[in-house]
Amino acid sequence: MEHTKGSSRCRGRSTTKQIYYALFFAASLCLLTTIFSTTTAAATDSPTMSTFSHPVYRAIQYDKSSTNADGVVSSESFGTPKTGFTWQATTLTAQDLARQVVVAHLADVTPVLRSRVLATVGQASALIIVLPLPNTTLDATVVSAWNTLEHQLLHQEVKIPIYFAYDSPQLHQLYHDIDAAASTNAASSLFSLSDSFSLTVTGETAPKLKDTGYPVIQGWLPGAADPSNTLPTIVFVANYDTSAFVPELAIGTDSNGSGVVAVLELSRMLSRLYSGVRAQGKYNFLFLLTGGGRFGFSGAKQWLQGVDAQLLQSIEFVLCLDSLASSDGGPLYLHTSRSTSKDSKLQPIFEILSQTAADLGVTLVANQKKINVSDSSVNWEHEQFSRKRILAGTLSHRALGDVTFARSSILDTEGNANLSTLIRNIRVVGEAITKYVYGLHSQGSNSNAQVLHGALGVHTAFVETWLSAIAQYPRMQPYLVPDSPLVLGLEKALRDYTQVTKTTTKVPNGEGEQHSGGGTTWTFYGETRAELRVNRVKSPIFDLVLALAVSLYLGVLYSILHGPAQTYKDLYESFFPKPSSVAK
Repeated sequence: MEHTKGSSRCRGRSTTKQIYYALFFAASLCLLTTIFSTTTAAATDSPTMSTFSHPVYRAIQYDKSSTNADGVVSSESFGTPKTGFTWQATTLTAQDLARQVVVAHLADVTPVLRSRVLATVGQASALIIVLPLPNTTLDATVVSAWNTLEHQLLHQEVKIPIYFAYDSPQLHQLYHDIDAAASTNAASSLFSLSDSFSLTVTGETAPKLKDTGYPVIQGWLPGAADPSNTLPTIVFVANYDTSAFVPELAIGTDSNGSGVVAVLELSRMLSRLYSGVRAQGKYNFLFLLTGGGRFGFSGAKQWLQGVDAQLLQSIEFVLCLDSLASSDGGPLYLHTSRSTSKDSKLQPIFEILSQTAADLGVTLVANQKKINVSDSSVNWEHEQFSRKRILAGTLSHRALGDVTFARSSILDTEGNANLSTLIRNIRVVGEAITKYVYGLHSQGSNSNAQVLHGALGVHTAFVETWLSAIAQYPRMQPYLVPDSPLVLGLEKALRDYTQVTKTTTKVPNGEGEQHSGGGTTWTFYGETRAELRVNRVKSPIFDLVLALAVSLYLGVLYSILHGPAQTYKDLYESFFPKPSSVAK
């Protein structure tokens, strides 16, 4: 009976111990739930949310193929072929960038970034560059450093995904938190309780883009009535497309949004001037907005191939307008293939342009470059007309012409364009051409007389509105469809001030993906924008400390309920159990 009572007491003590274990387990769950809830609430109240998304823009991806004199075709890949990633975030402050996403501000983008982030050894897994807002005026040193790097990146293949994002309060705080964590050395960060951040961009294989052709918007403003229909024609041309390392950020406010706005304003001014029958001069005006400017000015080339022969023969002079809103307000350059001092047709045009520019405080410099017919590259749009033996020139604040994407920049935004300079340059062109049309440049005439002033002068609000509007549209040709709001808006604007407007579209290579120009063929890829997902990740050390704290709590609670001696005994028996006795 005593044996039975002893067994009952053992069973009772065992049952009590199980109840205690259950209570301890329930208490631990409550504690863990409370700590997790508190931690989540603290993360939610933080300036950097535990999870948020932000739009990002992918760097360009394209293939380039060309054929040499021997008929050998060579092909190369450029840009960033990779799209998606999921890695922990860091900044350039960190010592080791391998297998991490580097987040950097534009001001940090220097040749050092290229050597560290894009290096083959210890290469980062992805790069996100945070940009200032488009209307921000940037330091000239920052702009120059980035333009140099952007040009280099455009002509090489980058093995990691590169994305760009405009700054925001969330990104600002995120960068601050990441940089603070990255500033610690590797040893201390191993035992850090601070959070880390996982950055994810979901991307698929980028599709090839179809070639949709180059729309050409044409506006016609006839001169005085002429029964023989033989009036000469003056043509104003500007390419509306641009390019950049990031297609979605190819705004090109100066190059060549300023040229497009200048053509629109000239069409408005000259149509107002010609609104009176007696004021109509003995010249027709033609306004052309072309595409394919970054592909050897292919839009102008296609227009020349399909234009009416009679119209082509009537052209006396073509003035292409390119990059007229320089922030430094420096000199203007007239780029031509003929001598401004020896060519009898070009000389009077240059003289009146030069004199008008001087009257408005602008220096005009002639820059002659003869056309090499055997060279397929085209640096300026007027060269396409010069190849047809048409007198043409390009007016620009740029001293040198560049092929393909050399003038491209994501920093060519509205904030870095000078509205006053653009208005001044439009006045130069408008005054000079009207003086030429009305013969005010002839010997003995009053060449200082202003024709376009008052109600006929430059409309500042019109120029400012259109410059701001065109800066809202990315205009890289392969990504710009013919029926885009921009193209339709430009067509409507010319229709408001000219009698005839015509839009022509031609696909150079049928239904393929190629964009041709200057003897070279490009193939571009899509997936230009994505969503960056940011997730706050707790440190593993935090989990370890939490587990130790819970274990200590349970141990102390058990000791209070059973006493230190019993707690030590039970703990000892848990690790070193007694051998079970077998009754004989």
